[in-house]
Amino acid sequence: MSTSVFLDPLNSFLNLSSAVLHKTYQDKKSTSALGDMVGLSHNSVRNRYQNPKLWRISEITQLATHYQLPTRSCIQMQEAVVNLVGYLQQLPGPQRRQVERLCQIKIVNIVKRLNDDWSLDDIERIQRGLRQWTNS
Repeated sequence: MSTSVFLDPLNSFLNLSSAVLHKTYQDKKSTSALGDMVGLSHNSVRNRYQNPKLWRISEITQLATHYQLPTRSCIQMQEAVVNLVGYLQQLPGPQRRQVERLCQIKIVNIVKRLNDDWSLDDIERIQRGLRQWTNS
């Protein structure tokens, strides 16, 4: 199976998140207004402005909906991560450990966090690790 099945949805989601964050910065809403929109405190929004990798999938989805951007890539990315877990669990031990090392996250932790709200940083680490593994 080609890793593009997993990388394409991850790339699409990260492209959407870039577009959403660009719109957010252009809109220049107050941190309080933005916080109300996604259910965050003023300080949490300020922290996310300072470190955009802290934004969560659900927050990106809510902002995309607000800015009338398509949210299909959010759903596809989440499905891709679920399918990725099954794929990685079937890999031989050495390959699986290599992917874990490149992604900087253990597959066991991915499984535990499947129902959690991932940060952009988590998704970027998985994407970067898969890309490096594919190119090796």
